[in-house]
Amino acid sequence: MGLTCRFPCRGWPLLILLVQACSANLSSVPQVQPVDATRAQEAYERGNERLRAREYQAAITEYSEAISRDPNRVEAYNNRAVAYCLTDRGDHAVSDLERAVATATQPPDRLLFLYNLGTTHLIRGYYPQAAQALERVVELDRRDRDARINLAVAYTRIGELQQAEDLLVGVLQEDPDHLQALANLGIVQEEQGEVERAMTTYQRTLDVAPLHWQTLRNLGMLEVDQGMRARAIRHLEAFLEAAPPWVSRERYRSILRELRR
Repeated sequence: MGLTCRFPCRGWPLLILLVQACSANLSSVPQVQPVDATRAQEAYERGNERLRAREYQAAITEYSEAISRDPNRVEAYNNRAVAYCLTDRGDHAVSDLERAVATATQPPDRLLFLYNLGTTHLIRGYYPQAAQALERVVELDRRDRDARINLAVAYTRIGELQQAEDLLVGVLQEDPDHLQALANLGIVQEEQGEVERAMTTYQRTLDVAPLHWQTLRNLGMLEVDQGMRARAIRHLEAFLEAAPPWVSRERYRSILRELRR
């Protein structure tokens, strides 16, 4: 599961994935008058096992049983939302996460659910809603780098480029080699028309991760636009070598054929 945000010939190199936040936090929270606490817990744990095994529909079934036996089991709503997202049912995921946010009694759980709600909106392309949820996370926990990076993506998509840059620069002040922040900052700078700064940032990204295929593609396409033929060929060839199998290559092969003429 992922997001590709298309600008002219370019794509976002990274969106912090919803499942990363959830798979690391499968803890339970206090329950209020559970209908059948024991069986709800058993179903919830089976759902976690299915989720880890990438058996997403089976995980949904188990989490649904846990919820039916204990409607206040907010972590089951959260994790079922992850499974829904991984099966391209974002509307169901949003409903579950809204319920989890409204029901959560512990601040750390509420933050997690808000983060996942914002990220789900981001994946679905609902950028104002994503920004609204992620802003709440950042307001409550300024240390959350993933939330700031995803909020920067949302801001960029709604045209708030300076706010996006400020967030990414803040992350880089804490960690100058933060790969995701560097890669996304290059895109923001390019969107602002700051070509030289974008190229410098893309190169910094490649210094940290030489085979970062999204940045190789983004830099190569920017160099195509700028008439930097030799450099564009080098970076696009590297992109074709580094990109995972599921990435479409034909467009870039065609561009390379034209550049080599």
